[in-house]
Amino acid sequence: VPPEAAIVVNATTTPLIFGELRPNVFFADVAPAAAPPRAAMAAGCCIIDGLEIRAVQAAIDFRSLTGIEADVEMLREALDEYLS
Repeated sequence: VPPEAAIVVNATTTPLIFGELRPNVFFADVAPAAAPPRAAMAAGCCIIDGLEIRAVQAAIDFRSLTGIEADVEMLREALDEYLS
């Protein structure tokens, strides 16, 4: 990870090795069922997991279609239960 990088996005389902992660890096893991890499957790990165990303996407889509705000936490819990 280059020193100037502030955001790392993992958009693969293949386990990757990330070197030189730092606490000031935001790490987004797009795969909804994958656990965040241990390297990102060990480095103290701010981790945004795939469930969170999918829940927010679903809330945005729901609001766009209906005009009603969706409960992101409820969507996240439902996705977690469904994928478990």
